[in-house]
Amino acid sequence: MQTAILLHSLELPTVDESKHYDVLIALGKILNISETNNLTNPLVDKVYDCSGYIGLPGLVDAHIHILGGGGGDGYRSYVNGPNANDLLRVGITSLIASLGFDSTTRTLTELVRKARTLAAAGLGVRCLIGGFYFPPLTITGDIRQDYVLIPEVVGAGELALGDSRASTLLDNELANYAGACFTGSSLAGKPPILQIHLGDDPKVFSRLMHIAESAKLPLAMFHVTHVNRDEALLTAAAEFAKRGGMIDVTTHLPKLVPGAEAVLRLLELGAPDERITVSTDAFGGMLVGKEYVPSPADVLLACLQELAGAGLPVAQAIKYVAGNAACYFGFPDRGAIAEGMWADILLLDKKTLSLEAVVASGNMNTVG
Repeated sequence: MQTAILLHSLELPTVDESKHYDVLIALGKILNISETNNLTNPLVDKVYDCSGYIGLPGLVDAHIHILGGGGGDGYRSYVNGPNANDLLRVGITSLIASLGFDSTTRTLTELVRKARTLAAAGLGVRCLIGGFYFPPLTITGDIRQDYVLIPEVVGAGELALGDSRASTLLDNELANYAGACFTGSSLAGKPPILQIHLGDDPKVFSRLMHIAESAKLPLAMFHVTHVNRDEALLTAAAEFAKRGGMIDVTTHLPKLVPGAEAVLRLLELGAPDERITVSTDAFGGMLVGKEYVPSPADVLLACLQELAGAGLPVAQAIKYVAGNAACYFGFPDRGAIAEGMWADILLLDKKTLSLEAVVASGNMNTVG
């Protein structure tokens, strides 16, 4: 049976100020947040002294490969996916998983199975059907049925556009694909999402805006990732976000504008605050020397720290690595610290923002 714990004297920052609170957690949820002293509360089994720490919501990774990645350089380039501890120790408590480049030897059935394995360990997990190519892969044979019948499914992607590896896709085919996602989301009461893997062609943004307008679809359903490949894409991405689209900064890939720098540049270009997410693209295959290794997951936390170091309030920076993705991908009870939410809380050193511990679905996990 899960015990009730109290995070005593935890600093919870807002954009304007920070105050210390006692946070009561039981049954995986935040039961009470109070400025009063709860040390004598009879419900509490264990008290953690959080003086010197700030509490932030667990990170929500908007784009990650939980089955592993690689395959672009033959069998030697394949790498394995994470276990729950690999994610929790870097602060990731929720995620959106997709197949990625290899949707041939990796399957959607495996993706959902791995998602449920991680969820059983306390993480919040959503999945994307479809894959990198067109026509889209499904589990039931129909996008709409996948939405309705599979709880983890909240969208499709990452569909490659503007990339040399992308499928040849006519506008009417892309509109029909997006339309099936929209219909499925309506039937299932889920968000309509088609995640786009962006290559190096900024014209993809104008194409998506044309399709949304002509097919009468919400532009917000297109979540375009890897927008920080260069300045031209960032500029086009900012305009896309102003029109209502969603954009995603990748934190670690070589030759990209670094994650924190890209977020600040997008804000400078006028991209709306709520239209930006940041993700890791972690556990894809990355060549280091002569060997392929999983791309890192700790870069999401590093981006948060860098944004704060650049002068952005922590309470604002956390939106890009947690709150915005939670809202967009249908995690209504994650991505924020409030009564009734899942107890996904990062405990960070107040001075350095180094991660000291992670509470995931009410369970305390030390980092190290």
